[in-house]
Amino acid sequence: MKIFHLNCGMLKPFGGKLINRSPARVVCHCILIDTGKELVLIDSGVGTDDIKNPKRLGPMHYILNLRKDLNDTAVCQISKLGYKPEDVKHIVLTHMDLDHTGGLADFPNAFVHVYKPEIQAANKPASIREKERYRTCHFLHMPKWVIHDTCSEEQWFGLKCIKNSKNLPSEIVVVPLTGHTRGHCAIAIKSSERWLLHAGDAYYYDKQIDKKPFCTPGFKLFQYISHMDQKEAFKKLTILRDVINKNKEITALCSHDPTEFESLALTEVL
Repeated sequence: MKIFHLNCGMLKPFGGKLINRSPARVVCHCILIDTGKELVLIDSGVGTDDIKNPKRLGPMHYILNLRKDLNDTAVCQISKLGYKPEDVKHIVLTHMDLDHTGGLADFPNAFVHVYKPEIQAANKPASIREKERYRTCHFLHMPKWVIHDTCSEEQWFGLKCIKNSKNLPSEIVVVPLTGHTRGHCAIAIKSSERWLLHAGDAYYYDKQIDKKPFCTPGFKLFQYISHMDQKEAFKKLTILRDVINKNKEITALCSHDPTEFESLALTEVL
């Protein structure tokens, strides 16, 4: 198995060190997995059409300040690695927020795996706030959805999960961590004797999963704004933090922290 860490969207919002650095740098951390049989992409970041026209992202594009560089897209990076876009057979989503689904249209033949409560939220948002996070333009190509709704009897480090599904590569485990959105999940990847856990937007800043957690003021404010169910999201983060700190075979990452990305991808975020 080969694992590649891709930054599929460079965001430079206002806030500087109140967020993380000066100027602030926020990545869209996706993972490409070559299982030896097929390619699997965890989240898709922003897509080709988003780069060409950031207004597709709605009002949030003014806050995100997306870099307009096609080299940031997953499809471009995968091609540079020597693969073809059609080699990507599965895309597994942590959730369906606009900065995680923009690249779906660049892989129209891939099966797109999603937790059932999440696609229900996207199809029937309960509020304007919920509606704005899901961009209809990202789904106009009619993705080949694979909807997961039944958790396995076996748990993942004490957490409910979806694994050994006939529709999901055996190396992938979906771990529901709802709160940020109705159907938000973490995605666990089995590699040799270790686990790589993509926690999506369960947290934003690497120090949030330390035994003595810390979050910058900027990200603290943003998570209060972005979590659909704050109480549930913070409860799940506490549980996740405990699991990570008790099990050293787990390497965790979130979607947007540049420090984690640089450490795992061995490249500097510019």
